[in-house]
Amino acid sequence: GASPISLENERLALITAVGRLDAWLRAHSTTISQDQEMMELASSNHEHNLLCAIRYRLTRKRVVAEHIRYLSVLHKELNRCALVTSAAQSFGAMGLPLPP
Repeated sequence: GASPISLENERLALITAVGRLDAWLRAHSTTISQDQEMMELASSNHEHNLLCAIRYRLTRKRVVAEHIRYLSVLHKELNRCALVTSAAQSFGAMGLPLPP
Protein backbone atom coordinates (compact mmCIF):
# COMPACT_ATOMS: atom_id res chain seq x y z
CA GLY A 1 0.00 0.00 0.00
CA ALA A 2 0.86 3.65 0.05
CA SER A 3 3.29 4.98 2.62
CA PRO A 4 1.68 6.82 5.57
CA ILE A 5 2.66 10.18 4.08
CA SER A 6 1.96 10.22 0.38
CA LEU A 7 0.00 12.22 -2.16
CA GLU A 8 -2.44 9.34 -2.49
CA ASN A 9 -3.13 9.14 1.26
CA GLU A 10 -3.55 12.91 1.46
CA ARG A 11 -5.97 12.85 -1.48
CA LEU A 12 -7.97 10.05 0.15
CA ALA A 13 -8.05 11.92 3.47
CA LEU A 14 -9.40 15.04 1.74
CA ILE A 15 -12.03 13.04 -0.15
CA THR A 16 -13.13 11.41 3.11
CA ALA A 17 -13.27 14.73 4.97
CA VAL A 18 -15.28 16.42 2.21
CA GLY A 19 -17.66 13.46 2.05
CA ARG A 20 -18.30 13.46 5.78
CA LEU A 21 -18.76 17.22 5.97
CA ASP A 22 -21.12 17.11 3.01
CA ALA A 23 -23.09 14.28 4.64
CA TRP A 24 -23.34 16.39 7.82
CA LEU A 25 -24.77 19.29 5.83
CA ARG A 26 -27.25 17.06 3.97
CA ALA A 27 -28.41 15.45 7.24
CA HIS A 28 -30.10 18.72 8.25
CA SER A 29 -33.74 19.18 7.40
CA THR A 30 -33.05 22.65 5.94
CA THR A 31 -30.50 24.09 3.55
CA ILE A 32 -28.40 27.20 4.08
CA SER A 33 -30.69 29.23 1.82
CA GLN A 34 -33.79 27.97 3.64
CA ASP A 35 -32.22 28.95 6.96
CA GLN A 36 -31.51 32.42 5.58
CA GLU A 37 -35.15 32.78 4.56
CA MET A 38 -36.33 31.52 7.97
CA MET A 39 -33.98 33.96 9.69
CA GLU A 40 -35.44 36.89 7.75
CA LEU A 41 -38.97 35.78 8.63
CA ALA A 42 -38.12 35.31 12.32
CA SER A 43 -36.49 38.73 12.34
CA SER A 44 -39.47 40.45 10.76
CA ASN A 45 -41.82 38.70 13.24
CA HIS A 46 -39.57 39.71 16.19
CA GLU A 47 -39.11 36.08 17.27
CA HIS A 48 -35.83 36.56 19.11
CA ASN A 49 -35.37 33.00 20.43
CA LEU A 50 -36.11 31.46 17.04
CA LEU A 51 -33.82 33.99 15.35
CA CYS A 52 -30.94 33.07 17.69
CA ALA A 53 -31.47 29.34 17.11
CA ILE A 54 -31.52 29.72 13.33
CA ARG A 55 -28.50 32.04 13.38
CA TYR A 56 -26.55 29.44 15.41
CA ARG A 57 -27.52 26.61 13.05
CA LEU A 58 -26.79 28.73 9.97
CA THR A 59 -23.38 29.80 11.27
CA ARG A 60 -22.36 26.18 11.81
CA LYS A 61 -23.52 25.24 8.31
CA ARG A 62 -21.66 28.17 6.75
CA VAL A 63 -18.44 27.17 8.54
CA VAL A 64 -18.78 23.59 7.27
CA ALA A 65 -19.59 24.77 3.73
CA GLU A 66 -16.49 26.97 3.77
CA HIS A 67 -14.36 24.04 4.96
CA ILE A 68 -15.75 21.93 2.11
CA ARG A 69 -14.77 24.63 -0.39
CA TYR A 70 -11.28 24.93 1.10
CA LEU A 71 -10.69 21.16 1.22
CA SER A 72 -11.92 20.85 -2.38
CA VAL A 73 -9.33 23.40 -3.49
CA LEU A 74 -6.63 21.47 -1.63
CA HIS A 75 -7.79 18.26 -3.32
CA LYS A 76 -7.53 19.88 -6.77
CA GLU A 77 -4.02 21.08 -5.94
CA LEU A 78 -2.97 17.63 -4.77
CA ASN A 79 -4.34 16.18 -8.01
CA ARG A 80 -2.27 18.71 -9.94
CA CYS A 81 0.83 17.81 -7.90
CA ALA A 82 0.21 14.12 -8.55
CA LEU A 83 0.06 14.78 -12.30
CA VAL A 84 3.28 16.79 -12.22
CA THR A 85 5.00 14.11 -10.13
CA SER A 86 3.78 11.38 -12.47
CA ALA A 87 4.97 13.31 -15.53
CA ALA A 88 8.37 13.90 -13.91
CA GLN A 89 8.70 10.20 -13.12
CA SER A 90 7.76 9.31 -16.71
CA PHE A 91 10.33 11.72 -18.12
CA GLY A 92 12.96 10.34 -15.77
CA ALA A 93 12.13 6.73 -16.63
CA MET A 94 12.58 7.53 -20.33
CA GLY A 95 15.89 9.27 -19.64
CA LEU A 96 14.50 12.60 -20.81
CA PRO A 97 15.22 15.94 -19.17
CA LEU A 98 12.35 17.59 -17.35
CA PRO A 99 10.64 20.36 -19.30
CA PRO A 100 11.16 23.89 -17.89
